[in-house]
Amino acid sequence: MKQPDLGKKIASIRKEKGLTQEELVERCNINVRTIQRIESGEVAPRPITLRLILEALDYDIEMLNEELRTSISSSSFLSLKSLQDFFLINFDPSKNLQFSAQQLKYAWVAGLVCFLIGFPESGMDYAQYTHSYNPDLNPIYTIVKLVSFITMVLLMRGFIILGDFHKNYLMKITSYLLIIHGLFLAIYDISSAFIPDIQNEHADGGVAITYGAILLLWGISLQKSKSHFGRAASIAGTLAVIASVLFITLILWWVGLLMLIPIEILEIVILYKGYEMFVTKGNPPEA
Repeated sequence: MKQPDLGKKIASIRKEKGLTQEELVERCNINVRTIQRIESGEVAPRPITLRLILEALDYDIEMLNEELRTSISSSSFLSLKSLQDFFLINFDPSKNLQFSAQQLKYAWVAGLVCFLIGFPESGMDYAQYTHSYNPDLNPIYTIVKLVSFITMVLLMRGFIILGDFHKNYLMKITSYLLIIHGLFLAIYDISSAFIPDIQNEHADGGVAITYGAILLLWGISLQKSKSHFGRAASIAGTLAVIASVLFITLILWWVGLLMLIPIEILEIVILYKGYEMFVTKGNPPEA
């Protein structure tokens, strides 16, 4: 247990025992100022000091250690639970229609931002690739990359919901894969801006091939959803499959990059349709 929680715990035990700080000092023979600073959280007690205080309070140090382990375990669980909640793991859209509609609204709006910021991002990426990039732009480039990644994650959360709702688990899994790939790509691109030696043809080729493979699965998952979202899903799926081949072959990767423009537009359309669908389901017409 760390400060200030440890100090609060000691103060709480002391008050439960009906002792003043001066009375505790008499029992453990520790300076009153030290007790005050420990209880206020200003300093962390040394192990021997903590033991003397707990013995004076007739409080088992093993009990405190158990509370410490429980506190750490609870904290870790809450962190894991928060992460699971954000990435919609074990989430059932059919039982949370209004929440799903809200998240889909965030998703298509984030998709618009991601689409717009993709133009300056692509320009700076191209400058890096052609070695005409100005290092003075590193702070702006970093911000652009972070905004692009965050909005992409929000966009993909929408497809996680749609994939789960329509039992299109390939869409759900591929959404997670795109998020993971996007994270590594953002780290690689930002690192390359600050340390140009990191960037090389082999790494760029690996990024393109990996993205192409994921994009192939993404295209197939979009095709599977055409019964729900019509031509938008069908066209987006076909374009994604074609773009995936272009990325994997490496020769015409830049054509594949251009094809992402209509794909992203159609993805926003699909998310908006999904949003309208959940709004309707969450607000059924009155009889």
